[in-house]
Amino acid sequence: MSPRELAGLRKLQAYVDSFVPARCVDRAGNPIFDAKGNKRVEKRVINTKELLGCKSIAEVKICLDNMSGFAERMLKLAADNKKTSKNKAKGRTSALLSQSGP
Repeated sequence: MSPRELAGLRKLQAYVDSFVPARCVDRAGNPIFDAKGNKRVEKRVINTKELLGCKSIAEVKICLDNMSGFAERMLKLAADNKKTSKNKAKGRTSALLSQSGP
């Protein structure tokens, strides 16, 4: 990497290191814990290619705002897919049970 690219990388690393984890909370604002008793944090998606292509601070802010919405959509799709696959598995099981009956 060139010195300019290394400087940009260091700047990006410092910026990402400044992110504060988004803690998961319930509707009452109480923290949600995982099975090990640790506070859960929300996953965040950062499109570094798009972020590095930004030419101004305003573009960076717009890019990051879009990423948070994108991440929410991706997490919702993943949850919906997981729910759908569970329902498909249930349907197969009940079909197999009804076929194996007397």
